[in-house]
Amino acid sequence: MPIEDDEQYLNCSASFQCANILNIGYPFWGSSRPDYCGYPEFKLNCTGDAPVISFQDEDYRVLDINQSASTLRIARTDYWNNVCPVSPGNTTIEVNSVEYASDVQELLLFYDCPPLNIPLPIQLTSQFNCSINSTANYINYFVTQNLTNSGLTNISGTFGTCHTTVTARVSQSARENLAMNSTKDNLVAVLDSGFGLKWDASNNLCKQCNETGGQCGYNTSTAEFTCYCKDGPNPSNCAETSKGPKQDWVLSWVSEEDEQSQKYSKTVCTVHPQQSKSTNAAHMIKPKPHCISSLNSLSHFPPRPPHTQTPLFSRPSPMHPLFLLLLLLFFFYSFEVTTSFPSNANLSNCSQAFDCGPLRNLSYPFTGGSRQAYCGPPEFHINCVNDSPELTILSLSYRVLQLDPVRRNLKLARSDLWTSTCTEKVFNSTMKSEFFAYNQSDDMDVSIFYGCNSTITTPKLANWFHCSNNLAFNDSYYLIGPVPLDPIMSTFKCEIGITVPILKTTAAKLVANRSLFQEAINEGFTVNYTNPYDNKCAQCLGVNGLCGFDSDSSEPVCICGNRVCDPAGKKKTIAIDYDKGSTYFGVQVFSYTELEEATENFNPAKELGDGGFGTVYYGKLQDGRVVAVKRLYENNFKRVEQFMNEVEILTRLEHRNLVKLYGCTSRHSRELLLVYEYIPNGTVADHLHGKRVESGFLSWPVRLSIAIETADALAFLHRNDVIHRDVKTNNILIDNDFCVKIVPQRCHACFNCSTRDPGYVDPEYYQCYQLTDKSDVYSFGVVLIELISSLQAVDTNRHRHDINLANMAINKIQNHLVNELVDPLLEFETNHVVRRMATAVAELAFRCLQQERDMRPTMDEVLDGLRAIQNEDLGSEDGQAVVLDIGADDVGLLRNMPPPLSPDSAGTDKLVYKRWDKTI
Repeated sequence: MPIEDDEQYLNCSASFQCANILNIGYPFWGSSRPDYCGYPEFKLNCTGDAPVISFQDEDYRVLDINQSASTLRIARTDYWNNVCPVSPGNTTIEVNSVEYASDVQELLLFYDCPPLNIPLPIQLTSQFNCSINSTANYINYFVTQNLTNSGLTNISGTFGTCHTTVTARVSQSARENLAMNSTKDNLVAVLDSGFGLKWDASNNLCKQCNETGGQCGYNTSTAEFTCYCKDGPNPSNCAETSKGPKQDWVLSWVSEEDEQSQKYSKTVCTVHPQQSKSTNAAHMIKPKPHCISSLNSLSHFPPRPPHTQTPLFSRPSPMHPLFLLLLLLFFFYSFEVTTSFPSNANLSNCSQAFDCGPLRNLSYPFTGGSRQAYCGPPEFHINCVNDSPELTILSLSYRVLQLDPVRRNLKLARSDLWTSTCTEKVFNSTMKSEFFAYNQSDDMDVSIFYGCNSTITTPKLANWFHCSNNLAFNDSYYLIGPVPLDPIMSTFKCEIGITVPILKTTAAKLVANRSLFQEAINEGFTVNYTNPYDNKCAQCLGVNGLCGFDSDSSEPVCICGNRVCDPAGKKKTIAIDYDKGSTYFGVQVFSYTELEEATENFNPAKELGDGGFGTVYYGKLQDGRVVAVKRLYENNFKRVEQFMNEVEILTRLEHRNLVKLYGCTSRHSRELLLVYEYIPNGTVADHLHGKRVESGFLSWPVRLSIAIETADALAFLHRNDVIHRDVKTNNILIDNDFCVKIVPQRCHACFNCSTRDPGYVDPEYYQCYQLTDKSDVYSFGVVLIELISSLQAVDTNRHRHDINLANMAINKIQNHLVNELVDPLLEFETNHVVRRMATAVAELAFRCLQQERDMRPTMDEVLDGLRAIQNEDLGSEDGQAVVLDIGADDVGLLRNMPPPLSPDSAGTDKLVYKRWDKTI
């Protein structure tokens, strides 16, 4: 009697329609499609005219779904046909299973900005009106370009005083279109065109599942992918399930009687399927079973009647030692790990390094030369062509000019452009994000256009070159920087264009000498590399194994001797169990369940704080430790490896004023969680102007001590090439002894930092959208002003010129009104020591708040200054202020603005600063 196909298999095998989109399948679910047929975050609401999907409590219209490419295009529902929603907010999607498409770019919207007192540059004529939440005489802008034009320097700081700043997401082509036609109607159309996402809902497992006849789904109990087969669910695929009815397997022994000798030859036979309980088990014993092997020698068995069948699971007694050996060999080979390795593969060779051209001693994760492909992931395979190392990334070949395994970066140059800037491979240089990422602090793009029909004939432009590559026209051009900003674009039309990165230092040379284009390409660009399998490799090395890779399963393996480690033995790879008692770079790897219990299922009542990068909860571990658990927002699958890299960096940072990192979840956890020591006395913001103000006043010595300890921690981070990126009083913790503890963070160029509090943001961030150590200095300058004034960094209740505390402080200091800035409770007017110290700290903060980064001091210089102030080393040996001559080249601390004067300014070209053995 045939058994019906599994119900879950049948339900998930059918695609479904949602609103106006047909044939929707895994990982989506909703309407009539059960939740176990898709991932939780891919639920579709089908009640309207278009499907709606929600990410982090924000609704998006689904405009298109491409199942084969694993992509979808979405648009914000609150911005649909409307650029003035009631509550404008950033478009931020940070979940494990999706990432932005490669062409997605930011579009900045600024709401309720104060009027500018200078003429608007052409880039900012993109204004629009809003009837909702709009303040009289205030203006709204949208900006499509990176504000790199020098004409925008003076007004970029104005954006920090806008009531609301929103980061929207659009496609590159839509943003370019908007730059050419900057009308409100076109802005609406661009936002309605949406942006792309690419999903990875266990795509590799789903492919295996489909190829073996299964349907992809999700086990809501275990929160893991599952494959629904005709005869029931399987964790990964249907290859190991039988094609017939469900069967259990038993092992039978069959003995054949030798009538003449009354002896029995022992034969070990294959396993047989056991039928339903109603079936007579004896029928399963076949007269001549198919046997693996038999022994020629005869051994004595107790005599028994001929033709008697041995019951299932019975065995002759006593068991001969050779028989037992054969049985053990059978089980050993039955459970041997199978891989795609060649039969003659010498796996132990994975311990060897190899050389190629200028690269020496290359080892895991790289392969090439004598180091076979199974010794590392295929993405890191280097071809040694005529002693020139080449790496293939997304079908494009790159010459490897340099490799730094410590900093984990490469210098690459495109092979197809190595001898000529003409190429038939008209593809952008795109990195495979899970493994490689551009170093945005070092690289910038050059756009190359081929097949151009230029309206300019003579003289040829300096960036022109001839290229014959079977196109209609042979004129070619290159452009440095964002294409829409280059006026040369209006002079020619081209068939094809590609984008290639070069070094910023090289770009500067190229601008000075346009004939160096080939040399600029050949100098290459830098990328950072990440190995997603580092975690598994670390545990493999921990059991004295060698790290390898099985291309068939697309999974790393652990090599023991000349074979793959037995997963059932003591040398287990990390695939067996990540979270049980494991460590990562010396810190504990916690299970998600353990931290869920520690925080009482992330009880909102346990919430300690909420910031742009995550929410922090109070927790208590099973061993009794009280901890702070940070639940990161930035947890899409593209950033998982960056998260693990964060952990690796943080474990190396030990400083008395840095919060200790206890551990984290594994990279495979459903959420990315960091576990820190718990600091019980709140934040500096709490004590200055928050919920702990009433608990006690912070005296001046305590405030100065907080400033010094914070500066000490930040200077330590900077010396270790770590940018904090979110310095503010809400992130400065203090213990019961009022000692500072800050949480170290690592800034990656790919992180969107627009979620930071506007009162602390480096003004130059709005020009280049990059953070540096000087960005931390600016933010710390705001912190110093907060410590002096007890005022919040941004307060809309203040006068509109004073909403931004940094602007307010600069104005007060320039106008000799420090007394109006200092908290009256500090007794600035009556206590000469406080007056002298607070004035010196205000001057130091003034230097930190310079508009241009190069004019700000380093954190080490700030730290030295604060320590000198604490020691009252504020003047010369005779106690008099030191007058420093400022040369003509140094007068303008803020370019394009009048020279900023300190409260002790003596006149035209001399500034009086308190001396702490630093020249100014």
